[in-house]
Amino acid sequence: MKRNSSNYTVKDIFIFCIVSGLFSISSIAQQIPEQFREPFSNSFPIRKDQHLELKAYADKLLEDNIKTSILSFKPEFFSIEDYENSLYPYRKN
Repeated sequence: MKRNSSNYTVKDIFIFCIVSGLFSISSIAQQIPEQFREPFSNSFPIRKDQHLELKAYADKLLEDNIKTSILSFKPEFFSIEDYENSLYPYRKN
C-alpha cells in the first residue's frame, strides 16, 4: 500500500515528536564546556618536577638492566665450540 506524503496519522506525528525531542535533548547534553587553560608559567614547576621524577625512574631501570645483563652474560671460553654453544641463548631468532 503506497502512502501519500500528506496523509500522516496521529501515530506518525507522535513518533516524530518523540524522536525530535530525543535529538534535542541529546544535543543539549553533548555540549562540551570550554577547555581549561592554565598559563604555562603556573604549570612549569609541576611539569619540571614530574619530568625529573620520571627521568630518575627511567635512569634507575636502565641502570638495573645494565647490571643484570652484564652479570648474566657469562660465555664459556674453554674452547671455540663451548664459546659458540654458550652464545646460543643470547642470540635472537
